[in-house]
Amino acid sequence: MSKRLIGGVLIVTLAGCVSVPPASRDAEARSRQYSAPPGKAALYVYRTSGRTSDREVLVDGHAVGDLVGGMFLYVELDPGRHEVAATGAMNNASLVIQLAAGQVDYVRLNTPDNHWGVYISHSKLILMPEATGRQVVAHSRMAASKPVPAR
Repeated sequence: MSKRLIGGVLIVTLAGCVSVPPASRDAEARSRQYSAPPGKAALYVYRTSGRTSDREVLVDGHAVGDLVGGMFLYVELDPGRHEVAATGAMNNASLVIQLAAGQVDYVRLNTPDNHWGVYISHSKLILMPEATGRQVVAHSRMAASKPVPAR
């Protein structure tokens, strides 16, 4: 195989990968407590697949961060009803959740795409059991996130 062909394939492959800035070590360490602060609820939004395209995650209309596969966002929220949304180039997904003080929830962003960034189905946000979500988050990297303003 020629060096030009190999170089071209490498450039196309690397160009298709997306980089999302990681959270600081301190922020990630705080998120690994898997608990909500007093009077608040904690929400983890994670993504296990899809490294070729990022998705912006919003909570109650406020952008909290971007996700690619293998990363998660951690957000502290006031108790009550919240809408979690993910936006992307081809489609959007949303989920409404009800949180109580002290509650910790895990939401999976399911965004199937192939290795070339072509979307083969629509994104979905799925509320996951705590054991499943915690296990995935434990093996994922935290993405830099922004707080949601208090109500």
